[in-house]
Amino acid sequence: MFLGHTVTGTYSYPQHPMLFLAAAQLADQGVAIFFLTSGFLLFRPFLAARRSGRTLRLRDFYRRRALRIVPAYWVALTLFIVFGFVSGVTAHNWWIFYGFAQIYCLGTIGHGIGVAWTLCIEVTFYAALPAFAFAAAQLARARESVRGDVALLVVLSLASLAFRTHFSAFSDYATVSTLAGTFCWFALGMGLAIASVTDGDRPLSTPTRLVREHPALLWVIAVGSWSLLYEVSRSSQSVPTKLATHLLYGVVALFVLLPGVFGDTEGGVPRRVLRLRGLAWVGLVSYSFYLYHTIVIAQLAKSIRNGNPPHGYAFVLIVSAALSLACAAASYYLVERPMMRLRRLPIATWWRLD
Repeated sequence: MFLGHTVTGTYSYPQHPMLFLAAAQLADQGVAIFFLTSGFLLFRPFLAARRSGRTLRLRDFYRRRALRIVPAYWVALTLFIVFGFVSGVTAHNWWIFYGFAQIYCLGTIGHGIGVAWTLCIEVTFYAALPAFAFAAAQLARARESVRGDVALLVVLSLASLAFRTHFSAFSDYATVSTLAGTFCWFALGMGLAIASVTDGDRPLSTPTRLVREHPALLWVIAVGSWSLLYEVSRSSQSVPTKLATHLLYGVVALFVLLPGVFGDTEGGVPRRVLRLRGLAWVGLVSYSFYLYHTIVIAQLAKSIRNGNPPHGYAFVLIVSAALSLACAAASYYLVERPMMRLRRLPIATWWRLD
């Protein structure tokens, strides 16, 4: 996602159309990986708790999500407004941006923190997930059964694809950039959660053994699928092509994540990469990095367009990475981590904190 945004933030489409298109698709691929990861990580505890006879408290779930997401976003958005780094936020519509609703209003789409359109979808997913888990549990004949989960995922995924197909026919990008239009990506991650929770229920199948023993092959398939995605998207802008591209984003994300889901304690280059300490730290501050990086890139690109400094893309890439990581670290240690500590406190004690 970051690499894609450094290109689209530095160059315009007329300057380098092929490069711009590839960079935009790379950024969109990051969104697909983000949504699949969320589907996996957030749905898995619901499913594991149900199968073990436990119940997850919704109050605790929503409190954790709110403390994890809201304070850092509000601080970043406020800073960007104060310093004039974002547009479209006024005294009349500020509540739309602070309420994660900018993607639902034509006058606010694309304003504020641009990449936060994905955060709006993510928040909608948080709201809908417990309802999905409850419905799936009602469909299951036994608490260990996942047939209800699978059936519901299939039905909702098909409905999402139909929704996306309908509105893509009218080139309504804003409408499909909602949970209804992107649920298929979350569903793939939720499917991974189902597969991982039920992994020990039966002997290893050939596909599972392949995933465990040949993780590098999975990333090769991911690269090949992304190359196919790029070629397909260039072929036409028809609705079937757009739908195929959307599905390929999900396939690529799926194969990227598989080595970390199955056989995560085993070997292989992908797993060694995923275990790197530096990468683990970047993952720790990744939410704040996500919030700050496009604004940092935009400000650096503006300095290049004004003629200072004259180093072009290399300058934007290197300096924006360093500055974005610095902003992310400050946000994580000063805002995110202190706020997340509150989740361990009973709600009644919040009001007594000095």
